[in-house]
Amino acid sequence: MKKNYAAFALDFSPLIGLLGIVIFFGATLYFDGFLCPFIYLPTLSIVLGCALSVLLLCFPLNQVSFACSTALKTLFLLPTSEKHIAFAIMKASQIVHNSSLLSLQKQYLKQENHLTAFWREGLSLLIDGMSAEQAHQIMHNKMVCTYNRLINSANVFEKLANFVLAVGTIDALMILMSIKSIDFTDLLLPFLYGMILSCVFFRPLAWRIRQFAQINLSNDKLCLVGLKAVESAQNPRTTQTELNALLSPFHQINYFEG
Repeated sequence: MKKNYAAFALDFSPLIGLLGIVIFFGATLYFDGFLCPFIYLPTLSIVLGCALSVLLLCFPLNQVSFACSTALKTLFLLPTSEKHIAFAIMKASQIVHNSSLLSLQKQYLKQENHLTAFWREGLSLLIDGMSAEQAHQIMHNKMVCTYNRLINSANVFEKLANFVLAVGTIDALMILMSIKSIDFTDLLLPFLYGMILSCVFFRPLAWRIRQFAQINLSNDKLCLVGLKAVESAQNPRTTQTELNALLSPFHQINYFEG
């Protein structure tokens, strides 16, 4: 039974979303004749630059750098679906049940090139002779640490969303206090940039990282169940029942169908 176990799948929805934002905002400003007054790079640079500076006061540079790399990774990639993970586990479970744990080295790990790193590492620990309890504890700790790192990355962008909004508001108030004749365009631009950067870019990015973290966590939990099943050479049908108990109805599997 040949299945695709690619560690990541391309996701074009962010590209479509960004394109839609540009089109609708651009069309609104263009047809209303207000395009040029709303494009003022010095104000945008002040809002974004000050917000980034405040961000670096709160988070170390390496955490900000990791958050940016995570954002780029999660923007157009999604982890493997839980259904593909379940099929990968079932195949390994069947091989061990019919043969032995060591047979996974030749019949599975060397032939399957698209297994997730988490699943592959867990199986390697078992094949190398580590006890099931030790392997489970190591992989559980790795799962928790990975999840926490992703959530911390999401927190970075949530804070950045708050900071750009705050800096935009502060900049608008400073303009209001420093001029005698009020130009509402100059007054509202900092606040507008803060709102756009916060609500249209950074908050959705933080939400997407959180979604990525939740999907990745669910996949890793499936892998932990699979490791126990493989180590005990459990009946594959029992393994399938345990996996389906964790899967959503839409993703439940019938490995032996057909």
